[in-house]
Amino acid sequence: MQREDFAGLGNGHILATWDLLAKRWRFLPVTGCTELSPLEASRLGLLRATTVPGVPVITEVNLPLSDLSKPWYEATRVFGPYNGHPEFCEDWNLESGGDSDLGELLIAPFSGIVINAYDAGGGWGRILRILGVTLQGETVTWMGAHLNTITVVVGDVVTAGEIVGASGNANGRYAAHLHEQICVGAVPGPEVFGTDRRYDFRQPSVWYVEHGVPKDLIQRVTEMDRR
Repeated sequence: MQREDFAGLGNGHILATWDLLAKRWRFLPVTGCTELSPLEASRLGLLRATTVPGVPVITEVNLPLSDLSKPWYEATRVFGPYNGHPEFCEDWNLESGGDSDLGELLIAPFSGIVINAYDAGGGWGRILRILGVTLQGETVTWMGAHLNTITVVVGDVVTAGEIVGASGNANGRYAAHLHEQICVGAVPGPEVFGTDRRYDFRQPSVWYVEHGVPKDLIQRVTEMDRR
C-alpha cells in the first residue's frame, strides 16, 4: 500500500482492495476487519487486500478559500472553458487580478488526511492533496495546486476549516490563483491530474453544492460581480 491508499471509517475500517481487472484500488467500509489472506483475496478476485486506519469521516464541507468576504470569481465564468475547466477542475481568483491573491490563506474543505504535499515544479508548483471518506464509504480526494505555501505534511490529519496553505502562482509561472480538483472513488496517485479520465474528477463548485455549501455562496464566489 502506498501512502495515497490510506483509509479508515470511525472505529471500523475501509477495506482497501486492489482490483486486478480494473487495475485500481477499491474501497469498502467494514467493521473489525483484519487483513485478508491470499486465499480469501483470490476468492474475491483480488490480487491483495488490506485495511489501513486513519482517514476521518467527512461530516462538514466548506470552500477552501479562507476569506469569503473578498470578491472571488472562477476563471471560466469570464474566459470560458479551457483544458478540462470547469467540468473537471476550477481556478479561483480575486477580482482585483494579477498576483493580488498571492498568499491568500486556504483551509481544508473537509476533514481528512494529507496524502501529498510537495513541489511538482513546472506549471503545477506546490501541490496539496487531502483524502477523506463520506459516511457512505465513498473516498474523496481534494487537490490544490500552484500553492505559495503548504503548512501541513504528509500524514497530518486535518479538520474542516483548518489552515493548510496559501494560494500561489506556480513559482511565478502564472498570475496567482487556486487551481482545485476533486476526485471521487479511486484515489489518484501523485502524478495523476484532472485530465486523466480513468478517474472520476468532479466539478468542484457542483460537488460543494451537492454536499451542503449554500448555492448562493457558490454563485457569489464564482461570478465576476465587480463588487
